[in-house]
Amino acid sequence: MANPYLLFDNLLDRASTYSATSEVSGFPVANLADWRQGTGYRWKSDGGAADQNIDIDLGADPDNVADAIAIGGHNLGTVGATVEVLEGGSSPATTSRLGATAITTDLPLLLLVPNTVGSRYWRVQFASMSAAPQIGILTLGRALEIPTGVRASLDPYGRAAAVEESRSNSNGSPIGVNVLHTDKSFSLSYGDIGLTDSEFYQPSSGVGFDADFMPHAIDAAKPYWFAWNITKEPTDHVWLCTTRSVRMPFIAHNTRRALHLDANAWREAT
Repeated sequence: MANPYLLFDNLLDRASTYSATSEVSGFPVANLADWRQGTGYRWKSDGGAADQNIDIDLGADPDNVADAIAIGGHNLGTVGATVEVLEGGSSPATTSRLGATAITTDLPLLLLVPNTVGSRYWRVQFASMSAAPQIGILTLGRALEIPTGVRASLDPYGRAAAVEESRSNSNGSPIGVNVLHTDKSFSLSYGDIGLTDSEFYQPSSGVGFDADFMPHAIDAAKPYWFAWNITKEPTDHVWLCTTRSVRMPFIAHNTRRALHLDANAWREAT
């Protein structure tokens, strides 16, 4: 069983510039780096079924690695797209790190990007489509891997439907529901897990829980991606989350060896 992943780091946040092959007026590629609510799709391509690229230039900060990509609010399954991640020392990036991967659903997805070395230029390529791609959130960055598997207290499958019930104005009879999305609440809890303070809280892939996750998820109150076991079907277990609370009590004298992360999560209804 794989360990849980948190993905909140994003090359788009640190990019000197980034651009797309095409965009529809009112739906620019710049929307993809914005965690706030927006229109149904944040970026829309107007290139039809032609290949579409999002190119990232890290400028003076060229050595950052990206080892995971998450995409939400998209139509990539409907249009039959493949997704590929490339990097390189010149533009456009040409070294493939995540080979072309077929997307078969419009649910959120999180994929691991292997063998990245840290480059100035990055490209996310969408190809083999029947129509133009549309995306809500794109996150390409360094995933924080919890150094041990989930505890028995996690319920990875439980969820609730957020719906609006419709009833007749004349007699109150049911006439259907409007399904909004699927909600989830979970607690990721670790007691004394047998790791030292430095082992548990040290950065993974260059991002750390204290130094990076807490400012993002708590201080700035921004969402993040959560996958409890990436070896399972990724689209069945990837959620966009906000945090209710984080507790990190002392367990062994003045050493923190416990973590309690309480989160709300949601995704599109299937």
